[in-house]
Amino acid sequence: MVEDYDAEAEPEEADQPLLLTLNDESAPSLESNENGNGSSTTSAKAGLGLDDGDEDGDDGGFSETESQNSDESSDGRVIGQDQNVANGAAANDDESSGSEYEDLSDDESEEEGDPDLEFEEDLGVYRPRDDDDDDDEDGDMDLNYRAMIEELKGDEKHRAKWERYELEKAALIKMGTSVKCKPPRNQGIDVGSQVQQRRAPRRIGFVVADNRDEEHDYVCWEVQYEDEAVKFVKSTELILIKDERVFEWVYTDDVYPINPVLPFRQSGVLDFDFSAFKKEKLDTKTKSYDFPFLRLLQHLWPGDWRKQLESLNAYLGEHKEKVRLLTCKEWWVFWGIIFAACPCQKGGAKLFEQSDLDFMFSTINFGTEGLGFMSKSRFFTISANVCYAFYDNEQTDDPWHPILGLLNGYNENRKRTVASSSKIVLDESMSPFKPRTTKTSSLPHLQFILRKPKPLGVEYKNAICPKTKMILFQEVQRGKEPMRKAELSQLIGTNAACAIRLILGSVYCGAGSHGERSAALDQGRRYLATGDSWFGSAKTAECVKLLWPDGNGKYKIDRSRGENPNGHEFIGSVKANSGRFPKKELRSRMKHYPSGSHLVMQCCTPETNIQLVAVGYKFNSKTTLCFVMTRNAGQTSPGPKPYVARFNDTYGNVKERRIKRPAVLSEYFADSDAIDSHNHCHQHRLGLEKYWLTQNPWFRNNCTLIGMTAIDAFRAITHHVKELRENKEFKVAAFAKGLAEMNLVSNKSCSVTDYLSANAFDRLQMSHKLGEDGTVQFEGDALLMTPIKRAIDSNPASDMITMLTSNPFLCF
Repeated sequence: MVEDYDAEAEPEEADQPLLLTLNDESAPSLESNENGNGSSTTSAKAGLGLDDGDEDGDDGGFSETESQNSDESSDGRVIGQDQNVANGAAANDDESSGSEYEDLSDDESEEEGDPDLEFEEDLGVYRPRDDDDDDDEDGDMDLNYRAMIEELKGDEKHRAKWERYELEKAALIKMGTSVKCKPPRNQGIDVGSQVQQRRAPRRIGFVVADNRDEEHDYVCWEVQYEDEAVKFVKSTELILIKDERVFEWVYTDDVYPINPVLPFRQSGVLDFDFSAFKKEKLDTKTKSYDFPFLRLLQHLWPGDWRKQLESLNAYLGEHKEKVRLLTCKEWWVFWGIIFAACPCQKGGAKLFEQSDLDFMFSTINFGTEGLGFMSKSRFFTISANVCYAFYDNEQTDDPWHPILGLLNGYNENRKRTVASSSKIVLDESMSPFKPRTTKTSSLPHLQFILRKPKPLGVEYKNAICPKTKMILFQEVQRGKEPMRKAELSQLIGTNAACAIRLILGSVYCGAGSHGERSAALDQGRRYLATGDSWFGSAKTAECVKLLWPDGNGKYKIDRSRGENPNGHEFIGSVKANSGRFPKKELRSRMKHYPSGSHLVMQCCTPETNIQLVAVGYKFNSKTTLCFVMTRNAGQTSPGPKPYVARFNDTYGNVKERRIKRPAVLSEYFADSDAIDSHNHCHQHRLGLEKYWLTQNPWFRNNCTLIGMTAIDAFRAITHHVKELRENKEFKVAAFAKGLAEMNLVSNKSCSVTDYLSANAFDRLQMSHKLGEDGTVQFEGDALLMTPIKRAIDSNPASDMITMLTSNPFLCF
């Protein structure tokens, strides 16, 4: 142990460096093993170069350079030599020679050197303490006092900074210091601006597009009024309506929620039995095996796969007469081969290679000459046309209709089958695509985001449940101009409107079949939404609390009614969207604050009276993070989960330091990477986009959305089945392997009944009759009858009647 600091033993000389003050009787000893040949125990005074009679303080301590050199000092004393040599020299000298060193180890016998300690000096600061020799009268503890004092000096420096920070923070709060944040500068009329007609009838609307063209070389706009949209409106005919409100932010003490968001008791996938994933039921050799992987995928499938199959067959029957129509089992065999690319680590034609005994690596062949699941030509014929299964034929005027069927089906399925937690996280995902010969291929818009691993592609904004790790809602980013025309964008801006749409699309999932969610919907129970800097702004936080139901199942922003007491809560990082937010004030004020410091400011928005909170936080000595949140989003005082900083010290060892962090920010950062983790799983671990190269951008987006569905199924299993969650071998590749095997094995054989979908079967029962000659005659939809006739051309009437009276929808 190190003795307590003795103030009376401090040297009088101010220029003497203070390393450690030791008492004569209880001084700890240092063990000198510089040469590694043995150990000789000396007093701490001799080890530090101090003597009772030395008052000059010239050699009050030793440095690393001094401990390695064998040169003599200017006054003739030996510095840094091995203590055995120094003690031996002192013993041979005359007793009256006046040596300044006093040998205190005469009575101790010389011990043999321990070879295990030969390289101990290389450990430096991190040499282990010898806690077992507590009874040693010399206190054998090999501590580096110099490193201890350097650390103490660093702590004292941080402590001084912290005291100054607390004094300044208390003064700011006591004086009620405030900052007024003016609205962002608006140079003039632009897309998204709110305008009013200069002359009667003086209607108010929003500018939705720039209509300047060759015929109209002057500045003109497309203005959306409440009753109509008017094109080619001159700027001189409009008056810009500005939001001149000024937000006043006041420094305040830590904020605690008065009415916090309460968690739900249960969350997960609804209407599915996960007991089928128990270990004893996953044996494929047993007769009771129920193909749980495939059933779960079908349960979470984006949209009705039977209708999708019917749409694909309708397209093939109309445009591809020579192509054989798909059966239900062929549909799932096709997707089984798609998923098999992950465990096989290859895709495309490589999954149909001929086996070669001389080949260095193993090959696989799903074709007729191999495993016999599907021929290569048949597979690539389906892949070239499968995108037509997901077309939204009801919105053909929408340029994104080729994926709207799949995207809307995804959102509807999650709304019906998932009961999410009371917290949702907003972020984005990418479907990478790089056209070769055209600018955007057949896509209406391509997004480029430099910070992404694959920056070029189609961007999706989405919301995820951090507890189940399943995506709940998402929308495609259509481009700058189309997004300005989206719902709420004209009123509050594109970023804030996108955040509102994601929140409204993801809350109350499972309300149709889950009692707790149904009660939450009826009671207007609140959710907590968190977003990154793309979503975070004072405007977003304010608008979240201004949402009111309109009575038709939708919500609208009503500023006249003020704050909705059942409005959801929001936390967002603020970077670029800093309008009416004191980002500049917080960063300049906290520039010299220590790590772990934070400041809190409050604001009551003019006219709407929404209580907003701004938080500035430093997790290190350089960077200041800014956040905006609603009043009941969380508490700003330091919570039980600090920020753990990891860094390398001088010797390359990893050290940790726990830094205070507000509890609300711990809540924010705990799940801020939920969508990033989901993206990593479906893009890199599952890798459908990586293995299935294509020049068709719609097929690429289909692979992205189907890959997200597969990862949702994987996350659902790990959420509900503890045994598989704790199994380190159950990863995405293992799940994809099981999914591919179930799709292929359970659907290897096809039958005539598999040509029918749900709607087709219902309509078929009402449109057929048995003729006098014993043949089946059809009435009604010719397009529907085409695949049916193809399927039963070679089947007798008795088989057809049996088919009609049986269940044709079993896929395995």
